[in-house]
Amino acid sequence: MISPEEILHLARQRLGKKRLEHTCNVADMAVQLARRHGVEEQKARIAALLHDICKEEPPETQLQRAEKFGIIFDDQQLASPKVWHGFAAAEFAAGIGITDREILDAVCYHTTGRADMTPLDLVVFLADAVSAERDYPGVEELRRLAFEDLEQAFFESIRANMEELSHKGRPLIRDTWQAYNRYCPAASHKKEGRV
Repeated sequence: MISPEEILHLARQRLGKKRLEHTCNVADMAVQLARRHGVEEQKARIAALLHDICKEEPPETQLQRAEKFGIIFDDQQLASPKVWHGFAAAEFAAGIGITDREILDAVCYHTTGRADMTPLDLVVFLADAVSAERDYPGVEELRRLAFEDLEQAFFESIRANMEELSHKGRPLIRDTWQAYNRYCPAASHKKEGRV
């Protein structure tokens, strides 16, 4: 499999300075979270280095890559080009020899989430949300929570994302609202018979 160093070299060729810094910060955070939660660090680093590798491509190129990867967008996804780069990056990763489905999925769903996140999915999603350069209101608390409870931190991040999209009148991606419903503490209490 391609090494993290080789992926970083590709990222340097494809990304601007600010995006490259973010990518490196996400990789560092992903390794820290992986170590804390017993996730394979090498997989976390590789997925994190790849997560935004297509972010600076034109939207039409991202869409073509997603379709090539076998993703058929619904109306909400088509109306949300900001999430296309994750699907495109998964296709790019497959194209450079990444065959590990867990890595490909972590790259693919790092912006939308999904109902059944693997621990690696959670690590990459949250590393992106709480990387060192992030400074939005509440990031310190989310960063702390990510080291304590991946699922709860993921839910809080998804909830905040959905509130922001709703406030802006943007469509909610099916994967995201399914993730919200799956990881909502009230829903999981009902499933476990605690309510």
